[in-house]
Amino acid sequence: MAKKLKTIFIVITRGFLARGILRSGVLDGLKKAGYKIVIFFPSQNGEVADYLRKEFEDEHVILEGAPDIHIRGYSFFSWQTSFLVYSGSSWVYSQINLKRLQKAQYWKYFDLFFYGTLSKFHFLKTVTRFLEKKVFPASAYGKYFDTHKPDLVFSTSVMGKLDISMMKEAERRGVPTVSMPKSWDNVTMQLYRFVPDHLVVQNEIMKREVARVQRIDPAQISVSGFPQFDWYRRPEILVSRDEFCHSYGVDPERKIIFYGSEGAWSGDDQHIVSLLSHWVKNDMLGEKCALIIRPHFSEKDRGRFDEFKGSNVIVDDNFTTSDFLKPWDPNVSETKKFTNLLHHCDALVAVASTLTLDGVCFDKPLINVAFKILLHPKTGEDISSIWYDSDHYRWVMAAGGVDVVKSEEALKESLNLYLLDPARKREERKRLLEQLCFKVDGKSSDRIIDVIRKIVGDARA
Repeated sequence: MAKKLKTIFIVITRGFLARGILRSGVLDGLKKAGYKIVIFFPSQNGEVADYLRKEFEDEHVILEGAPDIHIRGYSFFSWQTSFLVYSGSSWVYSQINLKRLQKAQYWKYFDLFFYGTLSKFHFLKTVTRFLEKKVFPASAYGKYFDTHKPDLVFSTSVMGKLDISMMKEAERRGVPTVSMPKSWDNVTMQLYRFVPDHLVVQNEIMKREVARVQRIDPAQISVSGFPQFDWYRRPEILVSRDEFCHSYGVDPERKIIFYGSEGAWSGDDQHIVSLLSHWVKNDMLGEKCALIIRPHFSEKDRGRFDEFKGSNVIVDDNFTTSDFLKPWDPNVSETKKFTNLLHHCDALVAVASTLTLDGVCFDKPLINVAFKILLHPKTGEDISSIWYDSDHYRWVMAAGGVDVVKSEEALKESLNLYLLDPARKREERKRLLEQLCFKVDGKSSDRIIDVIRKIVGDARA
């Protein structure tokens, strides 16, 4: 009799999670290991987009659309209890929250006093996690367990509603759970209302902070690195500089400055783009340059930087939009093009962003802007620098390797120094890579797979 294949549930609720887990190596690795995979996407009508079925569905992979189940009182419960973890990042968000900026300033101090005090009572975290499971069960998702009989549930966003629901039902049935934070920048911001059997994080600092802030046993936490960074160690996808520059219509002899916007979170950064484009168009930097501007995916159709297009200034809006995994679902082609942009750029200018980690994977000179990217909508005050007070970005600052510039003069000086000496701060960048990116060796997906195999009893020899 043929051996029954073990079944893994994977929950995917965002396009960038599809990139990191389904398109970077985890899905392929699990298939090669002989597992049956059932992938769940949020879908009110139970349908899954045709392009996803064509890309992923095969004899080993089934796609399911799972509707959001409304439970009275759950939204209020989840929102209020999320603040039982209140940190430096939470305080930053209270001050910058785009809705709160329109309200009286005392609200942020209310948050700080009320939630900051409650977060110190750690027993409330335990109580919340108990109530999460007992008062708000997820038995409505039991039909998927009855049909597919999973051996493990792999959640890719530990705070996601669908992820939590699937993990609660799994625990009720005795099915082991593995989860990940959806991003490196939010592990200290909100309470994890459900603790999986095992948590996989992207770096050692996150492991330490999750154990401290979320009160999770370090023995339940593994470190993998960033699976999407596996693309950065695949030399076969890189094109020549001539081919790359031709695709953008820029002179390959010019140095390439890459500016990445953060959308609403840097909603006033036209000023920075105006400066950069003026310097580039008029050859006012130490080297002749081209500027490639990448808007945030959330602003793809706004055309906020179109006015700056011109000689040697390009706006790269190469985003794969999706009406299913809204609004952005980066496919393989987009990922390869983005990888080549990182590889061929000569300096990366960003705003307290994951782009900094993307850039350090290629040892690129890194400049972070802390002026005139975000102005208070009521007072006009420049509040740009507050981004650098968040917990996760303090980790970046402590590691070093990034120039944080607070004036036009400092931005221009930093660019000129890096254009003339790209090796400047190379040792600090190496430390940043080791501390925040863990191992960028093309094997982060393998480390995630190893955790899953160990939990289901199929550890590699």
